[in-house]
Amino acid sequence: MPISKSDHEPGLRECLRQVSGHSWRVFLICLIGVTFANLDHSLFTFVLTELAAEFGWSDLERGVYIAITFVVAGVLITQIGALADRLGRRAVLLVSTLLTPVFVTALAFAPTTVSLLIARTLGFTTSGVQSPVTGTLVFEESPPRLRGLFTGVLQIGFPLGFFLASLLVPFIYETWGWRYIFLLSLLFLPYASFCTSLPTVRRSCSRRIFGKRVAGKHAKRSSWSDSPSLSVRLAMFLQRTSASS
Repeated sequence: MPISKSDHEPGLRECLRQVSGHSWRVFLICLIGVTFANLDHSLFTFVLTELAAEFGWSDLERGVYIAITFVVAGVLITQIGALADRLGRRAVLLVSTLLTPVFVTALAFAPTTVSLLIARTLGFTTSGVQSPVTGTLVFEESPPRLRGLFTGVLQIGFPLGFFLASLLVPFIYETWGWRYIFLLSLLFLPYASFCTSLPTVRRSCSRRIFGKRVAGKHAKRSSWSDSPSLSVRLAMFLQRTSASS
C-alpha cells in the first residue's frame, strides 16, 4: 500500500513548532528592519507638497526629481546588494542602519534642491538595502520548507512601516512643522544594536564559482558538465515510476 504524503510530512503547524529560536530571532530582527526602512522612506511622500512649495517645484519638476532619485537609488542598491556577498550581510545591514538616519535627517536641513535630492537619494539607498539583505538573511536562516512563508510574511514590514508613519506624522506636523518629521528616522538608530546579533554570512559568488580557476589550466570541469543530461534523468525518473507501480 503506497504511503500517503501526509503520513511522512509534518503539517505547517508542526513545522512552525520545530523552528529554532535562532531562526525566529533573525526573522523578527529583519522584520523590524524592513518596517523602519519603509517608515523612513514614506516620510518624504508625506511632505512632498510642502517640499514642492518650499523649493518652488512645478508638477513636472517634482516628477522628474522623484524619477531621478528612484533610478539612481535603484542602481546603488543593486551594487550594495552584491557587495553584501563579499563583506557579509550583517556588516552591510549595520552600516545601512547607521547611515539611514543621517541622510533622512539631513532632508530637514537641506537648503537647496540639489542638496535635498542628494540626501533623498542616499537615504533611499541605505534604507532600500534593508529589503534585499534582510530577505536573503531570512531565506538563509529559515528551515527549507518554510523559506517561502517566512520571506513572504517579511513583506508585511512595508505596509506596517507606512502605517506607523501615518500615526506619528500628523502629530509632529501639527506641533512642530514638516521639517521635524524627518527626525523620526532617528528611531532607526537603536535598531543597530539588534543587527550585531545577526549571523555573519560571507558568501562570495566569484570565489565559489571561479575560485578553482586560480589553478589555471589544471582546473577541473564544472559539475554541470559531469551531471547526466536532461534526457537521461527523465528516463531514469520514468523507470523508477514504472518500477514503483
